[in-house]
Amino acid sequence: QLEILNGATDIFSKDGLTYVLNGENSRLYVLNKDFSFNREIIIRTEDGTEESYSGAANVYIDKNDTLYLSDTKGERLLITDLDGVVKKVLTLPDSEIIPEEFLYQPTSVVVDDDGNIYVVSLGSFYGALYFSADYEFKGFYGANTVKYTALDALSYIWDLLTNTDEKRAQSERVLPYAFSDINIDKQGYL
Repeated sequence: QLEILNGATDIFSKDGLTYVLNGENSRLYVLNKDFSFNREIIIRTEDGTEESYSGAANVYIDKNDTLYLSDTKGERLLITDLDGVVKKVLTLPDSEIIPEEFLYQPTSVVVDDDGNIYVVSLGSFYGALYFSADYEFKGFYGANTVKYTALDALSYIWDLLTNTDEKRAQSERVLPYAFSDINIDKQGYL
């Protein structure tokens, strides 16, 4: 068991089983209640081709035993059954509300009781990407905003009039917080 835990990038427990993700080595192990080895889940397409997910950060299993694998470096979310057969791959949605420079690097995922999917992307200031149960992108969930007052506006105008390159290089830019993880409780609270 120690070899399995070495290099673990995420651990998820459900129904007495523990799922250990070793994202750097594209390995997903299942342990029994007593932490003895149960099996390894090989992620593969329906035709049997093994999928590499080196750099994956998160594993999640919903109430319907659908497995979600956040393949961060692969810029995708793999959705499989518990045997590892890929049923759907969610990549960056094509949407006008997603900025052109947005990097889709899933690091965490949860699914609510209605099947809605919430994906946290590395460094995103926009909140979690929100997908419906039929995988349609609906927008961002929980987006943070930066407070902007009239004094901030006046300060911005003054800076435009008086700024030099040296002053610009030393100025701070206020950004909202980026999400780093997401979780859901038994009542569906995100």
